[in-house]
Amino acid sequence: MDKMNATLIEGIRITRAECFCIPSGSKKHSLSSLLWGFGYGTPASETVYVPAKEEKAFRDKCLGDGGMKFSLRRACVLAKNIISSDLEQQWASYFDVYRHLYGCH
Repeated sequence: MDKMNATLIEGIRITRAECFCIPSGSKKHSLSSLLWGFGYGTPASETVYVPAKEEKAFRDKCLGDGGMKFSLRRACVLAKNIISSDLEQQWASYFDVYRHLYGCH
């Protein structure tokens, strides 16, 4: 990860990476097909979870409230929760979802 981070612009860092085996003949799930939304960091060090379809409105509201583009900090990208039967928890980590789908890493 150090080599990858060395090539990125300031403020963007990779903090976790995994390799997943996709068994031959199995369905390949694209990242976009599994996208639920994003987590945004707030000045109060909290995370606000925003569904992808609501992201533009969220960003516009933040910028309309006097925020600057560089004040928006996307903390994480989240997958649809296809793992749990808990309907209240709509999102999950991509790492967990891919591990569930492909059973290896």
